[in-house]
Amino acid sequence: MTNEIAAKGLSSHGSTALLKFLQNVAARFSVQVSEQVAAKSIPAIGAVLGAMVNTVFIDHFQQMAHGHFTVRRLERRHGPAAVERAYQTIEVMGGR
Repeated sequence: MTNEIAAKGLSSHGSTALLKFLQNVAARFSVQVSEQVAAKSIPAIGAVLGAMVNTVFIDHFQQMAHGHFTVRRLERRHGPAAVERAYQTIEVMGGR
């Protein structure tokens, strides 16, 4: 089931798939989880997943800002034309 959720996405399965997943996990560890408890845990799981997505986006945009301001600093020091020429000589990993 986890492979199916990973392949098709959680939105195509909705909360029913998440509820079944939680029940399967609970059954595997011999823990009795009622549907009510599992249903109440869905918002908490959503909040955790949302926080993880936010963290990934924050990290991405911080890295982009770091690169942007590094280029700006180089342009102020050496001029935009020199930075552009240096950029054109960079060979990207994996070839073109």
